[in-house]
Amino acid sequence: EISEEIENAWNLYPRENEVKKFLQIIRKSGKVRNYEMEGRRKDGKVIVTTQSAVLVSEEGDGVIEGIIQDITARKKAEEEAEFYNSLLRHDLGNKNQIILGYLELLSNYDLPEKERLFLGKALDAVRAGTDLIEKIRYLHQASEETGVKVINLEKIVKKVVDGYVMEAEKNGIAIKCECNGKIKVKAGMLVEEVIANLLENSIKHSRATEIKIYPVERDGEAGICIEDNGVGIPDDMKEEIFKKKVKGKESKGSGLGLYLVKKIVEKYEGEVEVKDGDGGGTKFLIYFKKR
Repeated sequence: EISEEIENAWNLYPRENEVKKFLQIIRKSGKVRNYEMEGRRKDGKVIVTTQSAVLVSEEGDGVIEGIIQDITARKKAEEEAEFYNSLLRHDLGNKNQIILGYLELLSNYDLPEKERLFLGKALDAVRAGTDLIEKIRYLHQASEETGVKVINLEKIVKKVVDGYVMEAEKNGIAIKCECNGKIKVKAGMLVEEVIANLLENSIKHSRATEIKIYPVERDGEAGICIEDNGVGIPDDMKEEIFKKKVKGKESKGSGLGLYLVKKIVEKYEGEVEVKDGDGGGTKFLIYFKKR
């Protein structure tokens, strides 16, 4: 609440460029909502504020009326959270990779059966930790990314498939990609992670011999379907699998993969569905708005 008049209120704001941008916005649209800018208190301390204001006419003059909120504590907490997230995603991730490298080198030695069992458990744990760090990194990117752009969905699919062909073959699975490179949709850079998660999920858990990837369309939307001929997913689990930390009993992953898929797809105003495959197994369908 303002209890006194200040001759030049703009002197309370130390960054002139922020003030100019604020004035440009409010002159153009007549209002501003949650605009962040630094302010100066009576004691001289600089704080972070949000401004929500409207431009009104009073006796022929333009008057700005609004609310100023001090968000300094919140911004500090956000910066600290980002710092710790950065440590988790980068520093800890790098150390995990070093540990993984040494363990994999150790696996090349002729170890007794008991020691090799322990080594296998250590490798599984480190790989699960690395997977978790990667999923957190992508979730953070999803929350930070703004806006959508036109992308060639099928080109991204082909790029991802090329990276998984060898892993699929090791599991006795043939990948058939029936994409022609013509589907363009409104989405973003994390679509590649969506495709990779779904394809990896099918390779690891479907027990399939074949995975088909092909384009799909419906009113005003286009996308792809990833379909396998594996064991399928029970009906009572089809919605549960997209929830956080839900995973199969035999899964060694983080339980964030399909949750991440849904989060990213919805970020781009798309939709992901899971259904029974036409010849058994499972199919995942992803739709985005056409360009």
